[in-house]
Amino acid sequence: MKRHTRPYGCTWPNCAKKFGSRNDWKRHESGQHYLVEMWKCGRARPTDGGTCLRRPFLAKEQMIRHLKGPEHQMTTAHEIEQECENFHLAREGHVHFWCGFCKTLIAQPEDTMNAWENRFKHIGDHFDHEKRDIDDWVCVEENKAKKLITPQDEKESRRKAKTGYRNDVGDEDELEEWSPDMGNGDSITAIGSFGDLKSFSSRSMMNITEQHDPDAHGESDVEMYTS
Repeated sequence: MKRHTRPYGCTWPNCAKKFGSRNDWKRHESGQHYLVEMWKCGRARPTDGGTCLRRPFLAKEQMIRHLKGPEHQMTTAHEIEQECENFHLAREGHVHFWCGFCKTLIAQPEDTMNAWENRFKHIGDHFDHEKRDIDDWVCVEENKAKKLITPQDEKESRRKAKTGYRNDVGDEDELEEWSPDMGNGDSITAIGSFGDLKSFSSRSMMNITEQHDPDAHGESDVEMYTS
């Protein structure tokens, strides 16, 4: 029996597209979005022991300044460098990637050859095995679950993207704390507003249309809605 549901949702905050098959979802995110490099502090706050709730930084210099600042007061260069590495999200999901269902940063294997596919595997398994709803995906860049994102939030994200949001060292917008709506504040996602460029060239779509994904379920939307 054909499935006429679309359980696979785009994880970018300003994109509401849903798909009937895992491969269609992967093809969409690979062709329409990409993950930018950033750093997110996950150190414990000295005041109450909770996880640091500062927003992600798009420059390493900002992360270093934050670690040296009054909130953490780190002084040892080696320790600061190590923390920058621990909370580093490289381009395209290398090193770490964010899972909005786990609400935490997921480390990539050091010898991985396909970080982007590892990300799809992890998130796709949430859809398939746990039947997670994309509306519950926590978008760190908006500080809330997708179902709570308003048109005004989307408009503001587009405005910030056009003006180089949080791209300059010293931008105080970097120091805003997350809202309680985002979840437990364990880590970070890529900034969706910066990740909405058409087909990131270095990835070359990973030949998704030619690859067989043993974890893929559901029919292609083309089959579902044209047959």
